[in-house]
Formats: sequence, C-alpha cells, structure tokens
Amino acid sequence: MKAQSTFFYIFCLSCLSILYSCEESGTPIDPRQGLINPSPEELNEFFLSGQEEIKGDLIFDSDYSYNFSGFHSLSNLKSITGSFFLSIWVDSLNGLENLETIGNTLYIHQTNLKNLDELDNLTAIGYLDMTFNDSLMNIDGLSSLESIDDGIYIWSNPLLQNIDGLSNVVDLGGDIIVGGSSISSLDGLKNLYSVEGDLSISSCYTLKNLEGLENLANIGGSLRLSVLEDVTDLDGLNMLKTVGGDVDLILMFRIKSLKGLEGLDSIGGILRIFNNYDIRNLEGVDSLKTISGDLWISRNDRLFNLNGLESIHSIGGDIKIHENERMSDFCGIRPYLLTGSFNNIFNVYENKYNPSLQEIIDGSCSQ
Repeated sequence: MKAQSTFFYIFCLSCLSILYSCEESGTPIDPRQGLINPSPEELNEFFLSGQEEIKGDLIFDSDYSYNFSGFHSLSNLKSITGSFFLSIWVDSLNGLENLETIGNTLYIHQTNLKNLDELDNLTAIGYLDMTFNDSLMNIDGLSSLESIDDGIYIWSNPLLQNIDGLSNVVDLGGDIIVGGSSISSLDGLKNLYSVEGDLSISSCYTLKNLEGLENLANIGGSLRLSVLEDVTDLDGLNMLKTVGGDVDLILMFRIKSLKGLEGLDSIGGILRIFNNYDIRNLEGVDSLKTISGDLWISRNDRLFNLNGLESIHSIGGDIKIHENERMSDFCGIRPYLLTGSFNNIFNVYENKYNPSLQEIIDGSCSQ
C-alpha cells in the first residue's frame, strides 16, 4: 500500500512538472491561423521559422498593446492569403519589401504613413481600402500592382495628391470609390476600360478635370460625380457608352452642360441632376437613348432648358423636374413624349414654367 502511495505521489509531481513546462514555453505560433496583434516574440518566432506565407489574416489594430518596433521580423513574408489590416500609428512599412500578394483586403486606416514605398513588389490584392490617413501624400509604392479583384475605396486622406500608383492595374473588379482628398489627377485609372461595379468620385477639391478616364467604355454599376468644385466639364468620359446603374451629377458647381458624355447610349437606372449651380442646359448627351429609371432634375439654379435630351427613346421610370428657378423650356423632351410611350408619373413643379404633360405634347413646351 505504501509503495502504491509513493508511486501515485511521484506520478502527480511528474504531471505538474510537465504542465508547468508547457505553460513556460508557450504555444508555438502557427501562421496557418493568421497573426492577430502578434507580440514581438511571436513576430521574431515567425522570422526564425523562415516561412514566407501567412494562411489567414495579418492584423495590427486598436487592440495592439505592445511597443511596436516595426515589420523587420516579416522580411521573409511574400504572401498573405487573408487580409492585411493595419490600423496603428506607424510611419513606415520597412520590412514588408518582399510582400507580393494579399488574397483579401489591404486595409490601411488611421496611420501616420506618408507613402507606401515598401510595397513596391506587391502585384495582386483582393481589395484596397485606405481611409483617414492624415499624412499620406502618395501611393506610388503600389506601382507594381496589376490585379485588384474586388474594388478600391480611398477616402478621407486629405494630403493625397494623386492615385498614380494604380496606373498599372489592368484587372479590376468591384467598385471604385475615391474622395475626400487633395487629388488633382485621375491618371492612375488610365488603363481601365470597364468597371464592374460603381465609379464614384467626390469631394476632391483640387481636381480640375476627369482626364485619366479616357479609355473607360462601360460601368456595370452607377456613376457618381459629386462635390467636384473645380471640374468645368465632363471631358474624359467621352468613350463611355453604357452605365448599368444610376448616373448622379450632384453639386458639380462649375459644369455648364453635359459636354463629355457624347458617347453615352444607355443608363440602366436613374439619371439624377441635382444642385449644379452653373449648368445651363443638358447638351452633351446627344446619343442617349435609354434611361431605365427616373429622369430627375432638381435645384439647378441656372438651368434654362432641357436641350440635349432630344434623342431619348425610352424612360422606364418617372419624370421629376422641380425647383429649377429659371427653367422655362421643356421642349427637349417633347420628341420622346410625342411617341406616346411614356405612361409613368410626370411631376413638374416650382420651376419658372410648369407645364403639364399634355401641354408639352400640344406644343406649349416653353414660355
């Protein structure tokens, strides 16, 4: 009996010793599970392992609680199959020079980065998301990037001057949303012939023209141009033929017409023209035949007439024209209304002249 007790005692001591040893040594890092706010020790362990791929996400976010010492321990890294999520106060990407592919999102949010120069070997990513980087001035470091599968979102980087770093992207899916910056050129989009999703350019206060979009022929989603204070015309979109969703022109303070959209043949959604202070007429859409949604024109203070809409053959939604204080000539849509094919709501009010549908058809289309 005494021998059995002694054996049990020794057995328990052995188990405790093994348990204590496991706790001291920690769990080896497994890059197959991603690296989520890794400690300096974990990063060093990844470096010493010699591995070149993280099968999962690499995340440094607001929960990161260590003194960040840089990305040097990731100098072997070539591929991240998940996302690279960076949202800590860093001013350099030194150590990531060998990174070539990111399977999902490259997310750079609220950093102190001035550029992305260390990413100059990156050729393919899933999605680009860059927001609220107050010091970011250029993205030239992305100049090797050729493929972005799911879209671009670049918003509220106030010092960003251009997007030239995207000029070699030829394979692009999803939406392109750019705004809230000092961008003065869209040349970084010059190789795009089509956009699968939406194209939205807004609140770029130093942008003077739409040059850089000259090759764009088709937009699968919507085209949204808004709060572009210095853009005087829509030249640059001359090759655009079809838009699958809406076309929104909102708070384009200096355009006087729709010049630049001469090639546009069809709009799959709504044509909205709102709050464009200086627009005088709609000339420039001479090839436009189909608007599948509404024709909606509102609060354009200097819009006198609807000249430019004479080629329209079909409007699938309503016609809503209101609060254009100088609008007195509706003859531009009379050829379409004379076909008798319009059967939806005709809503005209608070313009200088407010004719009924029948008055326009009868010839009283202006005053």
